[in-house]
Amino acid sequence: MRQQKFRIDAIQGLCPDAESLAALPYFDSASKLDELWRIFNPHEYGFYEYLANKATLLDFLTFFEAESRMPSYEFLMAQLAAAAPSGEIRAVILALNLADQISEALNLRTNGTAKTFARRHKATMQEEVAAAGLDSIRQRNCNSLGDALSFLKENPSGVVAKPCSSAGTDSVIFCRDEHELDVAWSQIIGHVNAIGEKNTTVLIQERLVGTEYMVDTVSLDGHHFVVAICKVEKMAINSSEFCYRELTTVDFNVAADLDRLLEYTGKVLDALGIVNGPAHSEIMITKRGPVLIETGARLHGGMTPTALSECYTHSQVDLTIDAFLRPHNFLTKSANPSKLVTHLRLVFSAALCELEFNGFDEVWLRANVSSFHSKREIFNIGDILKPTMDIFTCPGWIVLRAPSLLDLDRDSVLIRDYFSRLGLY
Repeated sequence: MRQQKFRIDAIQGLCPDAESLAALPYFDSASKLDELWRIFNPHEYGFYEYLANKATLLDFLTFFEAESRMPSYEFLMAQLAAAAPSGEIRAVILALNLADQISEALNLRTNGTAKTFARRHKATMQEEVAAAGLDSIRQRNCNSLGDALSFLKENPSGVVAKPCSSAGTDSVIFCRDEHELDVAWSQIIGHVNAIGEKNTTVLIQERLVGTEYMVDTVSLDGHHFVVAICKVEKMAINSSEFCYRELTTVDFNVAADLDRLLEYTGKVLDALGIVNGPAHSEIMITKRGPVLIETGARLHGGMTPTALSECYTHSQVDLTIDAFLRPHNFLTKSANPSKLVTHLRLVFSAALCELEFNGFDEVWLRANVSSFHSKREIFNIGDILKPTMDIFTCPGWIVLRAPSLLDLDRDSVLIRDYFSRLGLY
């Protein structure tokens, strides 16, 4: 039985980039979404406009920059009660941990709190996957450099060092020898990561070799529906092994070799208690089969949710809203598999040295690149770029969309040449 006098439907995971958002005040009406559009980075405008159009029943939204800046459960519940004078409210809770707590406490459709920590802590996430009998990354969560060096000796081909909780390949460092691991350790331990938390340990993992995929899903009461799959290509640049180079949609309904990827993804979601709402999973197909890199109980990040919704018959945003507010619609839509209707590719840029960012010329791109769809600039024109090491230091990317992969391959060459003329890779 619900513990409040008002009715609340809470939607979880709708924020694709919770870690990168500025702290915002509360908004108690969907009519104030236009204020959100003006406050947010203009490049995110499309997503929030899309959300507003698809979820007109929303009454209350919350946004938080990081877990350390979230209000208490009691404070947010008081805000919800104040926003529901009519006794009924539909809310979007974009802070994942708090959403788990609220939805469970009010007996709503939820992922629950039992595995909230595992869904955010990378070491515990792998432990949960292994406990479920699934292949996982060999790892050690290290409190000392000596412990890390010991793990390296057990894996002489090299290891990956990373924070236990972060995002966007923040401080993900490949270490070939003791010196590189020593340097990586000093860059991670004690520092504040991309989601505002201090790194008290360093996670050391084996380096996976294979083909990486991103799998976007939406779940309803344990029924997992695959919306989209993207193939990921990364590059070694500026001493970083994990910078994004390209991301390309996959027609997974005709790729029989991906059946084991889909099966594995569903089992990972079960193992992590993701039974309701969206998930974005990064999985490597290795010689020994699919192995989880990590999963987030959220949408695919950046502008990608809306761009992908134009390429597949199903939308991760739409299905997430349906799962929480209109479950009958979810069941109807998920009766048919998601199909690719056109191809999409993100071509990422990289700065090789410090230089001034001049932006991407959309007029030139539209005139010269037939598959140009949109652009995303992480920095402002005039900013001084530092050498790209991760997604946070990537100057930006170009989104291409075309009926065939051949078209994308041709225009990707044009984009890479265009980047070089800007002094970028």
